Amino acid sequence: MDHRCKAHPALPFQLQLKTIPSEVIIHAERRCKRGYIRRAGLGLVAATSYIESSHFLHPPSYWTSTDAPYPVMFPKASVLALAVIATTAVGVPVLIDKGLMQLALTIEHLENAFYSGGMARFAADDFERVGYPPWVRARFHQMADIEATHVTVLSNVLGDDAPAPCKYNFMYDDVHTFINIAQALEIISAGAYLGAARHISNGGTLNTGVSIAATESRQAGWITSVVLKEQPWDGAFATDIPPSPAYSLIHSNPTLPLTVLPTLKVSQPMPKAGQTITLSYDSSNSPNSTLYAAWANGVNVTYTEMMDEQTIVPAGLLGTTFVGVVSNQTKPGPRQADFVSGWAVVQFPFDSTMRLDSWK
Repeated sequence: MDHRCKAHPALPFQLQLKTIPSEVIIHAERRCKRGYIRRAGLGLVAATSYIESSHFLHPPSYWTSTDAPYPVMFPKASVLALAVIATTAVGVPVLIDKGLMQLALTIEHLENAFYSGGMARFAADDFERVGYPPWVRARFHQMADIEATHVTVLSNVLGDDAPAPCKYNFMYDDVHTFINIAQALEIISAGAYLGAARHISNGGTLNTGVSIAATESRQAGWITSVVLKEQPWDGAFATDIPPSPAYSLIHSNPTLPLTVLPTLKVSQPMPKAGQTITLSYDSSNSPNSTLYAAWANGVNVTYTEMMDEQTIVPAGLLGTTFVGVVSNQTKPGPRQADFVSGWAVVQFPFDSTMRLDSWK
């Protein structure tokens, strides 16, 4: 049964993690103060309704063939299946600063609970046993302090309008899982703040949001590069997550006329340019017209034509990229009404030999 969180009826949300042999699925389980449970997924990119992550491709040096969870390991690339939402016939609602700040605080509550819980669960010895020096955990502890500060600041700004936190059940059973979820949450948070910035009218609110976004982005880059040994950035520009897709983290909120779109699954977690991949989703309500894959990377959106749920990966994509099935090649990017499926996140890792000229 789908119960709304009674602690704050307008902002129901939950998180939980399930691990299966070929992929990690991050779902949400939120148990609110009055005992109501709502089951839904956590979404990323759009910071969405649920995340499906990933095929583990490249084993880290500290794993052996006997202690690895599966034959292929380490989330060198991950596919995060996202439910992106579109407006109904009612149209796009007016976004106000207070609503955006409530969305921000809801995400911060989630991050605050995640990091404080992780620090309580995993000691320095747990990190060292899987190859991480003590200072890695110490940095995560600093991030926990930062998220707690964000919660305090946003709560003070919103006052009585501040959404209440719920009790989150983060099923991270090991340090690797904790780190991988942390990376996903930081990408969600940074992108959501960036996407909301253009809709904020108050200069003070905008300054606070941009300041937090910068910190979240630096945290995401640190996890990706220093801890996971990946690229610290995705190109010359960050990719923003518009408020409506970000709002699908809490998509049962009745105040917005929004609909959750079909979840998108990508056949290859780390595709190559020129490769044909499959984008699977519930197409029962898809239009009969030509469909396209929209690839959002930085400030650019590239379209490729779909044929029987397959498309060819375009060139020039770097780092974290968001892909979704759309009905039009709208410039500069898809409108809410264009989306046929939710979004998925795919990764195009690159090393330090990559030069800025190739990003243009």
